[in-house]
Amino acid sequence: MSVDINRAVSVKQQNLAHLIKRRNVVGVGVGFKESEGVVTDELVVTINVAKKVPVAQLAESDKVPRDLEGVKTDVVETGRFLAGEAAAQAQTTKDRWRQRIPAGVSIGHVDVTAGTFGCLVRRGTEIFILSNNHVLANVNSGQPGDAIIQPGRYDGGTPADKVAVLAEYIPLDFGGDAASCNIATGVEKALNWVADLIFQLPASGLDLVLWVDSDAPTPPPAAPPSSGRSRSCPESRPRSRAAGARAARPTERRRARNSPAASAGF
Repeated sequence: MSVDINRAVSVKQQNLAHLIKRRNVVGVGVGFKESEGVVTDELVVTINVAKKVPVAQLAESDKVPRDLEGVKTDVVETGRFLAGEAAAQAQTTKDRWRQRIPAGVSIGHVDVTAGTFGCLVRRGTEIFILSNNHVLANVNSGQPGDAIIQPGRYDGGTPADKVAVLAEYIPLDFGGDAASCNIATGVEKALNWVADLIFQLPASGLDLVLWVDSDAPTPPPAAPPSSGRSRSCPESRPRSRAAGARAARPTERRRARNSPAASAGF
């Protein structure tokens, strides 16, 4: 019988206090059951332990029940969770992770410096690494089959550290079209109108004088305003310019597929 996520979370919360007190338990959560290295679709209460030990070595009060109020449990060895300086001393994003690579560590296309391992995603039976275009696809320069290394080159990685190959990516759109946001367009027009107005005023017509040098030569008259939205002005006068911001589409989602040699590690 499938378990609803709300039901699993509720059961976890109700049993958290006594589960976390058991010897060797370092965390309690909700996730998908893992069986022989394969993540299933079954929702369970996950019990994180510093190290798995034989049941015979545990006191009865430290044993984890097989289910909690009808929701199955899954004991997962994670080690101890550390924070701050202790965590930095124990592991860094530069570490070479084998056989399992956790999210958040250094990774990247073989030709880039380094980036962040986002997460693992599944499509059918295939497992993919998900990160940004500039991390895995080298800002649209990557080709399917390019090596993905862990850690990235900046953190000491080399082509020998290949853990996956680039499968596909969505190209970055650098905003070839003008901004379509009405608010941004309106602000742009208003700023350019103000800039053009200032340039058309004679020096004596400005109410605000920032600095006057009586010995300085008289500046040449301002050039007539251009038809463009932004313009430059003579070097001897204050300059102001506004230009429209171009909107780039949020398309930095990328996938890198495991190489055959690394597939067992995910």
